[in-house]
Amino acid sequence: MRRQYCTYCNSEAITRVPERGVKLCRDHFVQFFETEIENVIERYQMLQGVRRLLIAVSGGKDSIALLHVLRKISERRGIDLVGATIDLGIEGYSEHCVEISRRHYERLGVPYLIVKLEDYGFTIDKAKKYEKSVRPVCSVCGLVKRYLLNKVALELNCDAIATGHNLVDVAQYMVANFLSGSLDALLKLRPVTRGEDLLVTRVRPFFFMHERYIELYVNILGLEYVSERCPYSMRGAEGRDMPFQEYLRTVLLELDLRYPGTLYRSVHSFVRNVLPVLERLSVRRGERVGRCAICGMPTQEEGRVCAFCKIRDILSKAN
Repeated sequence: MRRQYCTYCNSEAITRVPERGVKLCRDHFVQFFETEIENVIERYQMLQGVRRLLIAVSGGKDSIALLHVLRKISERRGIDLVGATIDLGIEGYSEHCVEISRRHYERLGVPYLIVKLEDYGFTIDKAKKYEKSVRPVCSVCGLVKRYLLNKVALELNCDAIATGHNLVDVAQYMVANFLSGSLDALLKLRPVTRGEDLLVTRVRPFFFMHERYIELYVNILGLEYVSERCPYSMRGAEGRDMPFQEYLRTVLLELDLRYPGTLYRSVHSFVRNVLPVLERLSVRRGERVGRCAICGMPTQEEGRVCAFCKIRDILSKAN
């Protein structure tokens, strides 16, 4: 096989970046990766006015890569970085995620907090067991993460929350909500979601970064991460077919493999061309966010009891 050389030097290339039309060696790839993230942060003013930043770390490759990149950026900008890892209570999986996250925090000297979902009266294992009484387990998990991260950010006086959602996550969410006609969900799909009232600003520095580049970055740097997928995201113990979201992800990755750059161009087009139209057509713009009658956190639920408290009430009473 013919050797490929870096576009910028005589070293052997380890990857090709079709979105940029370049081939990169190890050192130039790391430089490309970190520069791209900083450029996205600048373009969308993600850290403007941020003095303390909460970073959500699950132990997977995306959040571990984000932790390392943001530590460098936060040091240069004089931003206090704080980590938060949620112990979801998934037996045989969550323990590993927490331990990997903890080791990275301590190695980098980043202060952190481990939040145990069990302290709120239930776990994701329990949500799976009783999902017919609440909602699908993956939906509960997403809701739990959003709620607890926002709660922690408020308690620690953080100005923003950074998450490791990558280009493939964004494309998957975009297509799924387009297919279901969930325009309100699509309106929230953006690199930065500005906070209001008790909702803390969310920033997504990996919004345009493909997961294969994130994986290459952590492997080049030799960073330890949880490589296993959540046991509830794949085929279940009952032998059921792959969940729709996972199948959709597989299809999108195959499409991008056959036609490199498809996901990158699609997500850029969505942000540039589709979001502005949705914003103009939105009928929910300006809707007031209320307070949950139980926990006081923000909610748009009817009856003013947030979805988290409703789920907690049901699961805490389940045997």
